[in-house]
Amino acid sequence: MRKEISDKIKYKIFNYAEYFPDSPRARQTQSVNFEHVANNWLKTLVGKAPSTINGYKKIINRYLLPELGSQLIKDIKFSDLAVLLSSFNVSAKTRNNILTPIRQIFEMAHIDGDIDINPTVKLKTSKTQKEPPDPLTMDEMESVISYMGKHYPEQIKNYFEFAFFAGMRTSELIALRWQDIDWKTKTIRVQRAKVLQQIKQTKTYVIRDVELNSRALSALKRQKQHTFLANEWIFLNPNTDKQYTDDRPVRRWAWIPTLKALGIRHRPAYNTRHSCATMMLMAGSNPAWAAKQLGHSIEVFLKTYSKWMDSNDKGKELSKMEKMLAEK
Repeated sequence: MRKEISDKIKYKIFNYAEYFPDSPRARQTQSVNFEHVANNWLKTLVGKAPSTINGYKKIINRYLLPELGSQLIKDIKFSDLAVLLSSFNVSAKTRNNILTPIRQIFEMAHIDGDIDINPTVKLKTSKTQKEPPDPLTMDEMESVISYMGKHYPEQIKNYFEFAFFAGMRTSELIALRWQDIDWKTKTIRVQRAKVLQQIKQTKTYVIRDVELNSRALSALKRQKQHTFLANEWIFLNPNTDKQYTDDRPVRRWAWIPTLKALGIRHRPAYNTRHSCATMMLMAGSNPAWAAKQLGHSIEVFLKTYSKWMDSNDKGKELSKMEKMLAEK
């Protein structure tokens, strides 16, 4: 046996675990391929949103397994990963999205002892240019609501008027129930979202109460005659009388054609939320209150919408100083 082992060591084909399976060193010398570790990592994502998990699966199956799947994870080097990432003809944002599961898969392999060094540590995230909010003006908002009222069932008008003046995420809008409304306090509790046909917690995992202005309330009151007694969900697809699975039906059927018909530059339907945020700031709302309405931290809110805060305050602060100087 010694001679046999010596020969295998000489020709670099010796497998320690094959001869000493009960040894503590056996676990350290065994190696697994990338696909095995990737599949185990996916199993750890309990509690993640289905959309997030599906996104990781698509990245692994499309970009990683074809090149790395059968390779022993201990044999994959930094240069292998760097060359692989540079070979993808994708945007910087997509490259960063691919990098996320790569890093976490190798980190798990490192913690498990499958590799001694994590080769992803020095893989750098690409710089990306973040698209700024692109809200509609008040006139554009009113034109959209008016057009939908004339060319679509009233439920579509109600949906988008509420979206503009309540500022919720699309996933939150389609998961609203009538029981979430407190008509006395004029608030609505946002406590769930719907993504990929599944009800889940909100994006920030925080329940919030949104104060409803007169326009948002008006849209809800009109909507009552359509779904209040028929179903627990506030907004239903008027073509099917069923709950929306996502925003695609109403976006493709109503939102995009309406913008085209009105000659308004295209924006994603999600920008109803940006429109509400900027409208609040331009009306002089306290940023802390506006952030709470949207379900943002104050830091994120200020970073995202500071441009509109500046436009609202332009001249006001200088006038305060001029007043003080005039009194001297």
